Amino acid sequence: MKKFLLSLASLTCSCIFMQAQTTVNISPQKDNTLYEDPAGNLSNGAGDHFFVGTTGSNRIRRSLIKFDVAGSIPAGATITGVTLTLSMDQTISGPNSIGLHTVGADWGEGTSVAGGGGGGGGTSTTNDATWIHTFYSGSLWTNPGGDYNASASATTSVDGTGAYTWSSAQMESDVQSWLDAAATNFGWELSGNESVSGTAKRFASREFGSSTEQPVLAITYTLPCIDPVVTAFSASPASVCSGSPSTLTVSGSLNDATAWYLYSGSCGGTAVASNTSGVFTVSPVATTDYFVRAEGGCVTVSTCDNALVTVLPANDPAFSYSSSSFCANDADPAATITGTGGGTFSAAPAGIIINSSTGSIDLAASTAGTYTVTYDPGGSCPASASQVVTIHNVYNTTDAQSICNGLSYSFGTQTLTSPGTYTETFSSVTGCDSTVTLTFSVTTVDTSLTVLGNELTAHSSTGTFQWFDCDLNTPIAGETDSMLVVFADGNYSVIVSDNGCVDTSDCVHIIILCTCPVNSNCLAMANVRSFPNPVKNKVSIDLGKSYEKSTVELMDLHGKLILTQSFEGKQLLEMETGDLKTGIYLLKVHSPEGVFVTKIIKE
Repeated sequence: MKKFLLSLASLTCSCIFMQAQTTVNISPQKDNTLYEDPAGNLSNGAGDHFFVGTTGSNRIRRSLIKFDVAGSIPAGATITGVTLTLSMDQTISGPNSIGLHTVGADWGEGTSVAGGGGGGGGTSTTNDATWIHTFYSGSLWTNPGGDYNASASATTSVDGTGAYTWSSAQMESDVQSWLDAAATNFGWELSGNESVSGTAKRFASREFGSSTEQPVLAITYTLPCIDPVVTAFSASPASVCSGSPSTLTVSGSLNDATAWYLYSGSCGGTAVASNTSGVFTVSPVATTDYFVRAEGGCVTVSTCDNALVTVLPANDPAFSYSSSSFCANDADPAATITGTGGGTFSAAPAGIIINSSTGSIDLAASTAGTYTVTYDPGGSCPASASQVVTIHNVYNTTDAQSICNGLSYSFGTQTLTSPGTYTETFSSVTGCDSTVTLTFSVTTVDTSLTVLGNELTAHSSTGTFQWFDCDLNTPIAGETDSMLVVFADGNYSVIVSDNGCVDTSDCVHIIILCTCPVNSNCLAMANVRSFPNPVKNKVSIDLGKSYEKSTVELMDLHGKLILTQSFEGKQLLEMETGDLKTGIYLLKVHSPEGVFVTKIIKE
C-alpha cells in the first residue's frame, strides 16, 4: 500500500501542463527510388512515382522519403501522433508487407525521370540517390541499397490500388528525434517483400500531378505550457484623490495564459477587470489594494502581485447662508463655514458682488437675479460645495392719480382727499419693500351758472351738459347745451361731466316776468310762434299781428350773434337759414310789446 502511494505521488510531481494538441499535414521535402543496379546508373529523382518490392525479373526496388519536421513543428513540441499516407496506383502482386525504416545517411534527389511506367528507372543525374550512391556520382552508401535500420518503425500490408497509412509509436519517436536534432533527419526507406519476384508496388511521389494523392505526413503534437512571468506591478500615481484615476501596469509576459486578471481586496477577491495588455485604469473612492495575476489557457493559476492605491483625504467644503433669498436693501449676508476654513468663494453668473474670502454678498451693489455661490476649501484634492442665492429688487417708483372732487382715494395706509405728493411703502411679491411716490390731484367740475331772465347759461368751457328739472327730479329731454331757455316758473340745475367727473349745480329758481313796455299787452307775445322746427332753408315767425317795426336775431347756444334782420309793418316774418350749419340755435324776436325767445334746430 505504501509503495502504491509513493508511485502516485511520484506520478503527480512529474506532470507537465501541456497545451491542446495540434495536427499539421506536411508534404515530403524530397523522395526517390533506389533501383537495384551495381553501377548506380538508375534513379527517378524528379519522377512522379517511386517503387517498393521486386520486379518480375526479381530486381529490387526500394524508396526514400524525407519530411522537414523541424521546419514544420515548433521546437520543444512533444510528438503524440504520426501517420504517413501513400497512394498506391499500380501493382503486379497481391498483398505484401512494406516496412518503414529510418535512414542512416543523407541522400539526394536529382532531376532524373524514369521513362514509361517508371519501373525501369531513368539515367541518374547529379546528386541523385542510387543503389550505391547517396549523391550521384560521388558519395556512396556504406551498404548498396541504402543504409537503413533493419528494424522497421512501422509496417503496413499493401494490396490493391488505393491509399495506405503507416503509424506507430516508433514513428512518433523517429519524428520526435528529428524535431529535437534536425541534423539526424534522413527520412525513411520503404522496403517490401524481396524474397520472391513480382512484389513491386508503385506509389505517387511528391511530383505527382494530383495533390490529393501525393504523400502526406500527419504529425500531432503538443507544446509545453509556459507560465506567465511578472517582473513588476505598479500604480501611477500611487496616491490619488477620491474618484481620480490611477494607472496599474503589469511588467512581464502572459506566455501561454490568455489574460491578466485584476482583483481588489485580495488575490482572487473582487474581480475588477481583465485584458491582455496588462494596463488598467482604476478610480478608487477609498484606499484599495489591487492584485493581478495571469489566468486562462493551460497555465497554472499563479499567486498575485499587488499594488496599493492610497486615496488622499479631501477638505470639507460645507457652508451655508441664513437664507436662500435676500432683498437688495437687506443687511449683507456672510457665509457660515462649517467645514474647512481658509478657502475661496466664487459665484456665477456675473452680476453678484461677493467677498472671495468670507463669502459676504454686497446686496446693494449686486444685480437682482439667481446665482450659484461655490466654496472651495483648497487642499491637494479638489472639493467644493454650492448654494443657490436669489437677490430681489427693491423698487422706488412714482405714480400719478386723480379723483373727482368729493371722492377719496386709498393709498396704502392713507385715505386721500386733497391734492399733493404722498409716499407709501408696499411689500412686493418677493417680500421686499417697494416705495411709491404718488402725485395726487383732485378734479373740480365747474357747475357755476349765469341766469338772465329766462336764460340759464353754464360756465364750464370743457364739460358736457344735461339740464335737470329739480321740481320733477328728472333730466330735461334734449337739453344738453350750455344754455337753457325756460318758459315756466320752476327750479332748474345742470349736470356737468368734465374729465371723467360729474357734478350738479345748485337748483336755481326761475320766475317768468314780462319784459314788456308799460301799458303794452304782454299776452300778445305769448301768441308768437315759429315754424317749421326743425328747419332747413327758411324759418317763419308769426307775430299774431303786424308791428310798425320788429327785429329777429339768430344766436348760437353760447349767445354769439349769427344773423339779424329787421322788418316793418309785417305780421309774418321770414329769415333764410340755408347757409347755417347743422345744430341748435336761439331765435329771439323783438317787438314794441316785448321779446320772444325760442330754440330752433337746423338740419
